[in-house]
Amino acid sequence: MALALTMLWPSYIVIQVSLGLWINPQRLILPICLLIWLIHVLYVPAYRSRLRQVFDRHRTILNLIAAGLLIAVISGFLSPFNKSQAVWGALNQILFLGLPMLLVITYFRHSRSVKKLIGLMVAVALVSQLVGLVEFSQQQVVFSSLVAPGTEHAEQVLEGKTRYDQHRVTSVFDNPLSYAQFLVFMFPVLLFFTRFAETILGRVVVGAQLLAIPISVWTTASRTGLALVLLCVFAGVGAWVLRARIERYLQATLLLMIAGVLFASTTFLLLMTDSLTFFDGTQSIAASTTARLFQLVVGIPAIAVSPVYGVGIHQATNFMQGLTSIDNYYLTVVLEKGLLGLLILVVLQWKVLVSLFQGAKSSRAADLRYFSACLFVSFSALYLFQITLSVIEVFTVSNVLLAGFLSWTCSENRAKEERIDA
Repeated sequence: MALALTMLWPSYIVIQVSLGLWINPQRLILPICLLIWLIHVLYVPAYRSRLRQVFDRHRTILNLIAAGLLIAVISGFLSPFNKSQAVWGALNQILFLGLPMLLVITYFRHSRSVKKLIGLMVAVALVSQLVGLVEFSQQQVVFSSLVAPGTEHAEQVLEGKTRYDQHRVTSVFDNPLSYAQFLVFMFPVLLFFTRFAETILGRVVVGAQLLAIPISVWTTASRTGLALVLLCVFAGVGAWVLRARIERYLQATLLLMIAGVLFASTTFLLLMTDSLTFFDGTQSIAASTTARLFQLVVGIPAIAVSPVYGVGIHQATNFMQGLTSIDNYYLTVVLEKGLLGLLILVVLQWKVLVSLFQGAKSSRAADLRYFSACLFVSFSALYLFQITLSVIEVFTVSNVLLAGFLSWTCSENRAKEERIDA
């Protein structure tokens, strides 16, 4: 429940505890969870044993994640700009991205508990969709009355975002693109959840969520989100048609994702020449794409400022004139964590996709094979989406489900060893 509350609580909503003092519950819940986790790991041998089992089986992925978080701390201390902000940003990444994985690996130790975790994420998706629909009907941020006044973050949220004179829905996220990315990521997960929903009502609710996701993505006015959710729909149909031959499905999905990249690249080049602006008389498509191209033109040469370790979290735009944001996660990483950080990220993403592919191909349990295949699609879409988005709000959800996959495969391996010993 603590994980769900952390994901659903908007970061811009704070509680006033005294005059001039506002506290975000997220920053209270997670440190408390960390303290409880440390006590359990120190005093309960079963939890320590569990951690060792998962780390031994998935050492490469977990070491790469730890290395990515560590390089963020190092780049913060070495930053030539605002060191305190950079280090604080790195610690926040450890708290919001690393800790949830440790909690899942420690406490969700069996396939049944992992399925409950997936159900919890489905519930998070349902609440976010309902909030999004309310926001769309009101054409303003639902929690605007709860935002702490006077902060720059709050002002950015309250001013809202529009496209085609339409309010862009953010739901419980800070950014409409983050909400769209979350919906795209969850689509294959919801598809998997329909496999073992125990009641007819549960299947109806999840089915309604699946049908509503394209509509919800449309309310964010995210072109990338619409393209990727369409790819996920095709992949889902492929999963159903080829469900008895999961390896063929994964190969088809990989080809589909490659085709999506080629399509997006071709579209990008066409937009550079304004060839498609007749679809939008306001020229907003060309303006948006030109802005991203400008970010690359300014950002790539800026890597030379600190090529190895980067300049620290939240410092990428501090030294680039005329650039206030970066809409490309990979460019952000190479600027903030250097080429070393980018290398760690790329290797990690490749290793995650390979592990999911192997899980879908060779896992003994049918549910685990199908879950691995669905996560393969989810993470493929996530990584593609990051080409046009540098915000990492959704990474908490993706890391939680990745940890669930790692835990599930470890429990299956343990069960297989017990059968052999018997």
